[in-house]
Amino acid sequence: MRPPTLAGTIDRRILVNYRTDPDVVRPLLPRGFEPLLVDRHAIVGICLIELRLAPAAAPWLRPVRSCNGAHRFAVVAPDERPAVYVPERHTDSTLVRLAGGRLFPGRQRRARIDTVETDSRLTVSLVAMGDGPHVSVTGRPAEHLPTDSVFADPAAASAFFEQADTGYSDTRRPDRLDAVTLSATNWSTSPLAVERLESSYFDDSSRFPPGSIALDHALVMRGIHHSWHPQPPLELVRRPADDCGAS
Repeated sequence: MRPPTLAGTIDRRILVNYRTDPDVVRPLLPRGFEPLLVDRHAIVGICLIELRLAPAAAPWLRPVRSCNGAHRFAVVAPDERPAVYVPERHTDSTLVRLAGGRLFPGRQRRARIDTVETDSRLTVSLVAMGDGPHVSVTGRPAEHLPTDSVFADPAAASAFFEQADTGYSDTRRPDRLDAVTLSATNWSTSPLAVERLESSYFDDSSRFPPGSIALDHALVMRGIHHSWHPQPPLELVRRPADDCGAS
């Protein structure tokens, strides 16, 4: 059965973005993928999203609301297009978790996701169940990116992420990736000044050695009308060494 296209509204989406050493990122990517560089830096980050979705072919159905989180790497895919690689996805919705990787591309793991928002502050935290990652970010609305950002301005940062519209994620098979494309009819972002940030994934010095990674900026999106379009799974190209054995 072909996975359905899903459509709905992104009520809020936070993109926390780091700049890092491309040589550190390359071993973390699937075969055939390369870091998508900005000013010689690889861009990695966290997506924290609250949205409502229903099958596009059945808009009369009550949409499913969920909060979700993902760790992301901006990449050049094997077809040489900008994309994102997502090694881990998490959700607070049982339905989304059961459907992910089965009825719709993208395996989902269980997490608790909490949000506290006032007129001047926004805090979102994610705690994965078991031994999974945890994330916490607090920020406030801003007009500009940090002065040390690798992006010239908020518009340049927004355009960078808008172009990388297809996400590839791990499946239960090590030689295959799920793929899904995001289409937004009113794409819009604004800067979020980060006041506090914790990420067990990106703070892990065994994965990102000291000095190899730094916070670049954060963006927030609200009220985005969008749809998710499943793509055929990507079969990973085997390296020649995979067939040669130890010689």
